[in-house]
Amino acid sequence: RVLNVRSPAMKKLPLLLLALAACVKNPIIMKDGALPAAPSASQATLVIAQSFTYPAVNVVDDKGKLVAQVGPRQHTVVGVPAGPIKLAAFPGTRPDMGDRVLGTVEAGKVYYLAIGFRMGGITLQNIAERHSKEDWAGRKTYVTDLAPVTMDAARVGEVEAALGEGRAGIFNEIDGEVNGWAEDEKKVRIIEAADGDAAP
Repeated sequence: RVLNVRSPAMKKLPLLLLALAACVKNPIIMKDGALPAAPSASQATLVIAQSFTYPAVNVVDDKGKLVAQVGPRQHTVVGVPAGPIKLAAFPGTRPDMGDRVLGTVEAGKVYYLAIGFRMGGITLQNIAERHSKEDWAGRKTYVTDLAPVTMDAARVGEVEAALGEGRAGIFNEIDGEVNGWAEDEKKVRIIEAADGDAAP
């Protein structure tokens, strides 16, 4: 079962997470700083946050392009084109330990994606008011409480090379895993255009 990413009990698992992540080899290309988590008229804005202790979680799109990398207790902000979106997140080079979200995003809105923990891997969930009013109310703490990072663009190729030529096929494995979960767990992996925050 997927575990509650905000549960106090989950905060007691750093040693387990570190041991799990230690098995995963992955170039670390994060550096300090992130774009403002503010709406952009020309694109949708994603805040991708990890409040746990995986050294580096990779986020790729459905073409296998590296979109973001997020480390322990960090957040990053990326701009993406409006329209259909599908993203996978996984620690290091282990898509079998990953998760994915899909749906539609709208220009001028900010969407919040939270990386959490599940037995055997990580979770990637869409934070939306329709899913949890409590989580939605605390969405901006991902920005205020977690360190901002961005990718070193000159080193993106290192991570993509480590992931190999089959990057676009990553979703075949992850989709098979997610599709077997309960409906209430699958629905928090769906992004609707209206889920975005239009407020600055």
